[in-house]
Amino acid sequence: MNKSTLFAAAVAAMLAAGAAHADVIAERKNVMEGVGDATKAGTQMVRGQAPFDLETAREVLATYIAASEIMPTLFPEGTEEGGETRAAPTIWSDREGFVNRFENWRADVTGVAGSVEDLESFTQAFEVATQACRDCHEEYRIKTD
Repeated sequence: MNKSTLFAAAVAAMLAAGAAHADVIAERKNVMEGVGDATKAGTQMVRGQAPFDLETAREVLATYIAASEIMPTLFPEGTEEGGETRAAPTIWSDREGFVNRFENWRADVTGVAGSVEDLESFTQAFEVATQACRDCHEEYRIKTD
């Protein structure tokens, strides 16, 4: 292989890696948008801005559980920047703590999800779930003004 071919191959590999990183950043944003939509639906029910619906309440919690399973995989090395990410550097410097947050969130939400039968029990479960969100965002998301 000549130098031009090697250079072209190297550039192609870098572009592919960049595209893959952009895709994973887009995917994690998409998952978090789903979590945000679920949180909005849950908040509206808890605040009485929407009628309580047991199926929706269970979907909210199921969304959290699904997100907790995939999110730790969506922050590979090399995705610290780009794609207008708000991921804080502590995700990579405290990888174990970051992954543990999602494992704990999944365990907490799974633990309360089965008890949801009415607005009162959903409100309690929702508070457990969203407190974990707030705590994680405090440590692992870059704040904006």
